[in-house]
Amino acid sequence: MDAQSAFFNVVAADEAMHDPGPESNWNESAFFHVVEEDGSAGALFRIGRRVNEGFAEVTALQLRSTGDALVGFRKAKITDNLRWQAGDLDFASEGTAGGWSISFDGELSHLADGTEFADPGTAFRNSPKEKVAFDLSWVDLAPPYRTSTDGTYHGGESVAKDHYAGVGQMTGTVRIDGQEKRIRGFGFRDHSWGVRNWQSIDCWRWVYGQLDADNLFSVVAMQVGTPEPAVAGIVLKDGTPHVVTEMSVKCRYDGAPDYWLAGADVTIPLPDGDVFEATYQPTCRLPLRHTKGDEVLRIVEHLANVQINGKSGAGWIEVTDRMEDGRPFGLVHGDA
Repeated sequence: MDAQSAFFNVVAADEAMHDPGPESNWNESAFFHVVEEDGSAGALFRIGRRVNEGFAEVTALQLRSTGDALVGFRKAKITDNLRWQAGDLDFASEGTAGGWSISFDGELSHLADGTEFADPGTAFRNSPKEKVAFDLSWVDLAPPYRTSTDGTYHGGESVAKDHYAGVGQMTGTVRIDGQEKRIRGFGFRDHSWGVRNWQSIDCWRWVYGQLDADNLFSVVAMQVGTPEPAVAGIVLKDGTPHVVTEMSVKCRYDGAPDYWLAGADVTIPLPDGDVFEATYQPTCRLPLRHTKGDEVLRIVEHLANVQINGKSGAGWIEVTDRMEDGRPFGLVHGDA
């Protein structure tokens, strides 16, 4: 087995649901993500099943290049861990290798500017609600991969040690207040199970970029109590998958008080000696957060225009930081 093949060892049992562990914060999570081919919109759907606590976290987001966003979060009651469906969202295997359906039928808040979600209570109260239905199909573009060769997650156990991911193509429709639109794009999926401890994380950078079905990437740099981040991800170059373990991300921030991401420069060395260079310019920002007492972990989702090796593409960058006196960890300590 060569060095690359060791990462591609996901089996059918991994794709199934898993028996919960005894820990109260044991979590089985999956998400699917898409950026449309023209970069006009991107969406993310997540179910985090915290069965020992009796609920699932259900997330449905659509970010638009015009800066506005559709946003939905809820805690849905669950009593077992036998299937993905929770609340208005469902993921189902289509019985073919790498095939999934993603369906959502519910109400989302329409924010005129995604940054309004820095104050989620006010944003939910003041934003109009829209009836939204997504009916989507996913097909893997490469075999799912693990982020380390020993089966554990490259970021440690803070976000579940059993963890794998993949890239694929998403097609289907979205219907908003009765008006239907076709969706066609590419994206990333992730499946993990185990203990999840958000507050142990210092920062992470998830960068996704695409030119077409044969040339795209999704890479995560995660820092959890270490001097340097751990890196893992996948690059499709001319249709061939390469698992990568190196990346540099240099973020440029706006000033106080929000310190929004103004742009980012990314360098990803490939195992074959080639390099992907990408520059990100956000077109929509949506700030999320996990809080525990006075501790705040800020997660900002960005739809972005991306230049990849001098060619125009589209992408998504998730910038996550433990906040220190109102400033992002990456700004205080230097980026990945």
